[in-house]
Amino acid sequence: MTQLGHLGQRCRPRPETRALRRARQYRSVGVTLDFECRGAIMERKACCHCGSLRVTVTGEPTAVNVCHCQACQRRTGAIMHSGVYFKKSQVRMEGPEKIYTRTAQEGRKMNFHFCPNCGSSVYWNADIRPDEYGIAVGAFADPNFPPPAFSVWEESRHAWTHLPDGIQHFRQGRI
Repeated sequence: MTQLGHLGQRCRPRPETRALRRARQYRSVGVTLDFECRGAIMERKACCHCGSLRVTVTGEPTAVNVCHCQACQRRTGAIMHSGVYFKKSQVRMEGPEKIYTRTAQEGRKMNFHFCPNCGSSVYWNADIRPDEYGIAVGAFADPNFPPPAFSVWEESRHAWTHLPDGIQHFRQGRI
């Protein structure tokens, strides 16, 4: 049976899960998660600008971060990138895509999946996180998305940017 969450998202009933425990953690620091579904697992949808490449995720992410590296700045055309990670078993992709592969730190590969129609980079997979997909937070177009827990590659950070209080800061990568 499907039920609707606060903002009309589809949720599947489930017993108490790690996702609900994490939602309580966010509440404990004053962050309200409008996407919460009591007793259910959240389903969210992300897509490219034209809507052709779509990603559906269930449950809670393993991490939310921002990255200030120059590669992310060039890839997004923005001063920083905001990404969220989900276990591969939580992610379903639909639609046409092209893949751009680049070599990252220490020779590891990153595969960026983007829409061949509008060019939006929607998700990626990387050697450093083989069991997870990263998804651009902006592809969810949800202003109530959980804030980042950490910020990486701050040696390339624009001095005038401000980040939420309480997040971890790393001069380069986290690992």
